[in-house]
Amino acid sequence: MKNLLGLTDAESKNILFKITQSARDAIVLMDSEGCIAFWNPAAETLFGWNESEAVGCKLHELLAPDHYRERFVDTFSAFQKTGQGNAVGKTLELPGLRKDGREMVMELSLSAMEIEGAWHGVGIVRDVTLRKGMERELQMAKEQLEQANARLEDALVKAQEMALQAEVANRAKSEFLANISHEIRTPMNGVIGMTEVLMETELQPEQRGYLDIVRKSGTSLLTIINDILDFSKIEAGKMSLENLSFDLRITLEDIVDMMALEGLEKGLELVCLIDPEVPSLLRGDPGRLRQVLLNLIGNSVKFTAQGEVSLQVKLETETAEFAQVLFEVTDTGPGIPGDKIAQLFTPFTQADGSIARKHGGTGLGLSIAKRLVNMMGGDIGVESLEGRGARFWFTARFSKQEHVSDVTPATLSLAGRHVLIADGSSSVRQVFRVVLCSWGATVGEARDAKEVWAALEKGLEENKPYDSVILDVYLQGESAEHLGRRIKQDERFSKAHLILLTSLGKRGDGELYHEVGFAAYLQKPVKMHQIMQCFSLLFAPYVVDKGVEPPAFITRHTLTEAERHHHCILIVEDNPVNQIVTRTILEKYALQSEVVNNGLSALEALRKKDYDLVLMDCQMPEMDGYDATQVIRNPNSGVRNSRIPIIAMTAHAFPDERQKCIESGMDDFISKPVNPKVMVEMIQGWLARAKSANAEEKNAENLTAYFDEADFLNRLMDDREIGKTLIEAFFGEITGRMTELDQVIFQENLPGIQNVAHALKGLAGNMSAFTLRDAAGQLEDAAEAQNREGIPGLFAEVRKQATLTQRAMSKSAVYTNN
Repeated sequence: MKNLLGLTDAESKNILFKITQSARDAIVLMDSEGCIAFWNPAAETLFGWNESEAVGCKLHELLAPDHYRERFVDTFSAFQKTGQGNAVGKTLELPGLRKDGREMVMELSLSAMEIEGAWHGVGIVRDVTLRKGMERELQMAKEQLEQANARLEDALVKAQEMALQAEVANRAKSEFLANISHEIRTPMNGVIGMTEVLMETELQPEQRGYLDIVRKSGTSLLTIINDILDFSKIEAGKMSLENLSFDLRITLEDIVDMMALEGLEKGLELVCLIDPEVPSLLRGDPGRLRQVLLNLIGNSVKFTAQGEVSLQVKLETETAEFAQVLFEVTDTGPGIPGDKIAQLFTPFTQADGSIARKHGGTGLGLSIAKRLVNMMGGDIGVESLEGRGARFWFTARFSKQEHVSDVTPATLSLAGRHVLIADGSSSVRQVFRVVLCSWGATVGEARDAKEVWAALEKGLEENKPYDSVILDVYLQGESAEHLGRRIKQDERFSKAHLILLTSLGKRGDGELYHEVGFAAYLQKPVKMHQIMQCFSLLFAPYVVDKGVEPPAFITRHTLTEAERHHHCILIVEDNPVNQIVTRTILEKYALQSEVVNNGLSALEALRKKDYDLVLMDCQMPEMDGYDATQVIRNPNSGVRNSRIPIIAMTAHAFPDERQKCIESGMDDFISKPVNPKVMVEMIQGWLARAKSANAEEKNAENLTAYFDEADFLNRLMDDREIGKTLIEAFFGEITGRMTELDQVIFQENLPGIQNVAHALKGLAGNMSAFTLRDAAGQLEDAAEAQNREGIPGLFAEVRKQATLTQRAMSKSAVYTNN
């Protein structure tokens, strides 16, 4: 008889037997008496008994451990009768015993089979000891993980509780620091301020010495307070940067000016050189930039015994929206040992422990500077060789102010003028050379009196006599007084304007040098706008403004007097001591002022009179500074100028306070006790901004002369989208062309000048910038005619027209989408 596979019963049995013999799992047949009736090779491998040893033996005696046999016997009796049991038809995990006595875990699949009326059991068995061990380990790991998670959750709860407690403690600490800062700064404002005022009065040497100790001690204490507050804010993650519009050049010149006296006291030369391509009108945090630079320059001045300290500023990278600026502070000091450089930026450390004993300090300055620079998107570092000075550098990223030119306009033309700068410092000569050349002048240099005279004679020989001679008061070889007399007494040179540079003017010096024949007497470090004003008075027609006559003798004082003379500042302050201090400081700097006691009185005053600026205390009775400012900024408040510059004056120094002032509508912030120079420089900066804003509004219509927007759009068939794209491309192209022009003019490469000017002329013409086109054309013609004398002036005019053209385009309707 054959089955469905076409096999006979014998053949089927043979196949089934082969299956059991080749199976990897043990197959065991138990008869109705509980004896082993079948035992395949896999069972031999698993249990260790061969077939002859196993068959016929009681299964539970051979394979079950002692502790399980009784249970097996109990269940087997029921199985004999019914073929049923707890294990039948299931897969279970049971203990098993090997021949060598080792116990294992078996996975048993048991089924019942009736043979000739008796129940037999068929079991398929595999060893799962390893798997069970792994499962136990996994279970243990799970339990351990759960325990760890439980501990972690407990720790998190505790951490949250501790964080909450820390937050409360930090808040309390911040409030304490704010309060103690306020309480310290308010009386210190009176101490330091009145000390500065007293220092300007007639004093005996002994009295002046005592006051100088008071001033320096107060300033040192204030520096320590500021460092501790800043470090506390940084550690707490509370430090934030502002994003304000500011003039980089004015800010940098003010910083160098602030350090000038300290450098002068040590006989050091302080120099500030800003590359012309560095954009001036930026957005960022000028206060924190000032803090970093004052720290670096202050350190250089502190540790440099002789020589100079210079600040050089360069443009590192630039896009249409941002500028990455490189600042370098270099000195001729003792340098820093190589093994000490790495720890310079670590909190509470100094390169030499004796420094703290000799010069004081908290060791926090450079650490704070590093954090601030990082927050400004830059990096900071130092290069130094012991005994050869140090160079500290850092970079900072600023956004550009919208719709303004990236190039400082050359508003003064010195085309055709020849200027000789005589100074022993190459850095000082470089500053004047860069500035004067940008205005079209031809500049000669001399290091000492002998070279001055040689340069003057050479100028005559080449038919290029010098119109102006700038002499340093400490020029080597001959005193400036004697050299000036010789120049003025020599008919060949007597018409030249003499300008004296001095680091520290002594009483009576001005009268002396005026008598010698000097036209100007300027103090170092000389600012760019002072150089411009000085040469404007020497060479440009002087426009009499509000009855102020041109000065017969130009000094630093006369250059600023006219600017300050007609300004009036409103001081809003309720503290009588602070009123006296602030007003006295302003009077010292020739700034007129009036005082009111609170915000309500300020509103009344601003409704009656035109003021130029407001110094606003924040905490006052009746109406505080915040509320008063918000009312002033309301165009319907009745004040004469709702956009008047307002500077907050407060004893609070925390960022939240500064932010609160800015949000209320104030323009700037100065903390008490005020540094007189810092306050006056800030006031001058805002007065200059207000003046520039007014001038810009008046001249806005004139910008159309530099960019014919109607002609430009007509060329593009009024496609404004393409127009804006072309203007943006022009901004990038003009920068490259002006850089090329700078290079070829410096090299006196006439063919190069002609080629670049020609390309610039075509570029301007295509953009309907006709005044720039004409200026570039004149420069091209001069280069072709080899008119070397006329090129500097024409180049200055091209720079000016390029600047005005960019400004006109940036304000055009096609660019601003108006």
